[in-house]
Amino acid sequence: MALGVGTVTDALATRPILFVSDGRVRATIVTRILAGTARDAVNTPTTTLRGGMVLGQITASKKLAQYNAGAADGSQNPVGILLDDVRVIDDSGNNEDQTVRILVSGDVRASQLLIQGAAFVGHTNEAAARTALKAVGRCFIFDDELPA
Repeated sequence: MALGVGTVTDALATRPILFVSDGRVRATIVTRILAGTARDAVNTPTTTLRGGMVLGQITASKKLAQYNAGAADGSQNPVGILLDDVRVIDDSGNNEDQTVRILVSGDVRASQLLIQGAAFVGHTNEAAARTALKAVGRCFIFDDELPA
C-alpha cells in the first residue's frame, strides 16, 4: 500500500510527525514487517515502539528494526519512519513480528522523531540519519530545515 501526494486521508494530517505544506500532507506510506526483537530503548515498556521512530532494515531477514548507526546488520541504514505505535510482544511476553506502516518519504516534524527511542533533534546520529533519509529514492523534508 502506498499513498502519494494529495491522496492521504484527513486522519493522517493529524499525525504529529507530519506537517502540512501548501495545504497538503505529503507522505508515502508502505507496509513492512517489524522484527519482534525491535526495541524502543527509552520507552516503558521497551517493547512498545512509538510512532516517529527511525527504522533500518536487517539485511538477512529483510525485517525492520530500530535504526542503529553502530550496527553492522543493515539497521545502520535508515529506510523509513514508523507511523504508529506498535507492541512487539504477544500476550505471553514472546517477541512477535508485526506488520506496520512506515513513511518512506514525506514532510516530517523533526521534533517528533526518535532515534533508538531518544529525541531525534540533538542526537549524536541525527546528521547521519537526516542525510540517509534525504538520499536518492527517499524524499523526506524536515520542517526545521525550511526557510523562515
